[in-house]
Amino acid sequence: MKHKWTVFLTMSFILLIIIACSKQDDFPILKNPYLGQKPPGMTPEIFAPGIISTEESLEAGCTFTPDLKEFYFVRGKSMKHKPAIMVCRETKDGWTIPEVAPFSGGYFDFEPHVTPDSTKMFFMRFDRSDNSVQRGLWIMERVGDGWGEPRFHGPGMYVTATHDGTIYYTSSDEDEGVVRSGFVNGRYLEPEVVGGGVNTPYPGAHPCISPDESFIVFDSRRPSEKSESDLYVCFRNEDGTWGDAFYLGDALNDGPKNCAALSPDGKYLFYTFFKSDSDADIYWVDAKIIEELKPASLK
Repeated sequence: MKHKWTVFLTMSFILLIIIACSKQDDFPILKNPYLGQKPPGMTPEIFAPGIISTEESLEAGCTFTPDLKEFYFVRGKSMKHKPAIMVCRETKDGWTIPEVAPFSGGYFDFEPHVTPDSTKMFFMRFDRSDNSVQRGLWIMERVGDGWGEPRFHGPGMYVTATHDGTIYYTSSDEDEGVVRSGFVNGRYLEPEVVGGGVNTPYPGAHPCISPDESFIVFDSRRPSEKSESDLYVCFRNEDGTWGDAFYLGDALNDGPKNCAALSPDGKYLFYTFFKSDSDADIYWVDAKIIEELKPASLK
């Protein structure tokens, strides 16, 4: 009996290897930045269809490392199940097939963001079946070619960071909306609510700050435009305050959109287009759509 069980386990292991190799063999050879995809123009396009954005899964929220060699995104059956953070890496042979990141897969993990200096990654984590897992923002430090152990950072969700280490994120208090936390002497300061049109007349969420802090893209439910979540942009005035919000929806596809992210080179705007809780894809578009909304006084 023991011999038969050993043979069974051996054959099962071989079968798994064959299946994995078959999937890798079917994966296209993708070289050059952005997984070898042709860059979009002013009309949004699905990012890497069939590779990143698939019909059978929900894909949402993404981030590149500053050198464009690693791409992280979220994939899951739906937001009600246990989504995981996936990763693709560029090697000398091309981009690797998406796989669950080494630090993910055991909890509800989503909304990854690698800081502009590549030293940290933030993401949101919780677990509906285990209350001991602290719900909110988690952080990891870069260690060699990988990441250190995740540790709890604090309440909130969806971090985005500037060149000087300041982070913007969605407050756990829905009435506050987007908040800002400076990074001074190796520690993050108490968060402050972002002013201007970011949280007025309705709170913003899922901020995407430009690394130089000159503009911020976010989503919000504002009845004056749409009853569903949509994207807006605010520009920073010369005195450091934030101006009014400009609606981005007219330049993008019609429907609920959120989780905006800028490419490290600032050329492209990524976002998630939700059709339902179990059907979402990652889109990208030329970031010039943001510049076109910029007030003449700031150009």
